[in-house]
Amino acid sequence: MKLIRIINLIIIISFFAFPSRAQAPYEKLTYNYPYKDGIPFSRYKDRRQKIVEFMSPKSFAIVLSPDYYTQIKEFYRQNIFNSNLFYFTGLPEQEAVLLLIPGNYKYNGIKCNDMIFLEDQSKKDIIWNGLKVNLYEAEGMYGISKALYLSRLDEIIDELMLLRDTLFLADFPLTQTEGVLPSENPDIKLEIINKLKAKYPRLIVKLGIPGLKSMREVKDEDEIKLIKRAVEISVSGFREAMKAAKPGIKEYELKAIAEYSFNRLGAECPGYPSVVNGGKNAVFIHGAYSRDLIPDGSLVIMDCGARFNGYTADITRTFPINGEFSKEQKKIYNIVLEAQDSAFSACTKENSFMTPHVKALSVIQRGLLELGIISNANDARDYFTHATSHYLGIDVHDPGTFGNLKPGNVITVEPGIYIPEGSPCDSKWWNICIRIEDDVLITQGEPVILTKDLPRKPGDIEDLIGK
Repeated sequence: MKLIRIINLIIIISFFAFPSRAQAPYEKLTYNYPYKDGIPFSRYKDRRQKIVEFMSPKSFAIVLSPDYYTQIKEFYRQNIFNSNLFYFTGLPEQEAVLLLIPGNYKYNGIKCNDMIFLEDQSKKDIIWNGLKVNLYEAEGMYGISKALYLSRLDEIIDELMLLRDTLFLADFPLTQTEGVLPSENPDIKLEIINKLKAKYPRLIVKLGIPGLKSMREVKDEDEIKLIKRAVEISVSGFREAMKAAKPGIKEYELKAIAEYSFNRLGAECPGYPSVVNGGKNAVFIHGAYSRDLIPDGSLVIMDCGARFNGYTADITRTFPINGEFSKEQKKIYNIVLEAQDSAFSACTKENSFMTPHVKALSVIQRGLLELGIISNANDARDYFTHATSHYLGIDVHDPGTFGNLKPGNVITVEPGIYIPEGSPCDSKWWNICIRIEDDVLITQGEPVILTKDLPRKPGDIEDLIGK
């Protein structure tokens, strides 16, 4: 019996002193990629292979995740905070650095045109933030030539610098002109460049990657499919919110109805902060406080879009909270509607990117002159203060060259008129603010209005609200 007790004691001590592999549950977890019906991994690989063709053999490019250089450790979506990394990899989260390497660079005998550097996740990080892709998955699933931990990054850059003299640093965000320091976060950019120049005095550092904007502005069939689905989800959300419109409802209630519908239909989140502004607030184009009660007789400007598998829609509708436009409201609305129709007609390949805006502005100038709201055509810019179009894709303001329109471009068309209280015109026009925004695919022929299923004519909007 004494021997049995001793054996049992040894077993108990061993259990606590040397826990079995079953005591390490996080080692058994497998990574669950969230966008299974999104862009195929082969498409991301094609993009990486294509972009290096724009670069000289004596150069390479770095694409950073934002937390790599800001040390932000809170949850975020890669496609929101650095769409370039998402565009090239499909990696939706994780601190990471991507190198794009033209020429014949080899690592351990393996030719590498792309390398990714990932964080080595601790158990604590897994518990708090979820399991992220590991080195083997980055190579096998994502198709990247070589994946290493971030601790190896400086070593590889040192090796590359032996035969290379130019580094392209992908912008964050990318919506600035290539080669020009962006206004956003200039100190961070300068800090990175200064550190690189201090370590490699002969290095030429350029912001932006050659050819990237021209690549991103033309959407492939997979991207168009995802944008279309984002639009379908967004249209449903708009319909639900507009049907719920009534005097006395709060701005945030309409916003909540739309966003609930987005999520219910499979969107991961809104593509950007939703704007729902009523009454006097409608004059604020991107004001997104959405806390006020919407009084009877007011107009509501609702600017929202769902994000689906990394791609976003961007739609705006203006509607009367009581379901009926006043005479003055309808007059302004019809000017904007005509301006949008005129802009649509210019959404054809080879037209300048600015042609839709020129067309829309011309209609608004004429309309405001006819109503006596302005006496000089140039004064229309006081009431139509933004551009008519921007590119759309992963970012709500996606990168592009702003040259001639090309098949595969997806752009918005969003003319507007905003007449705040106190404007130098008859007070009957005050607080009438109208914007109509639709998403348009440029094709070889006529443009495709992706958002056509959401009513935009005054009578159809009144019917939808059903008052």
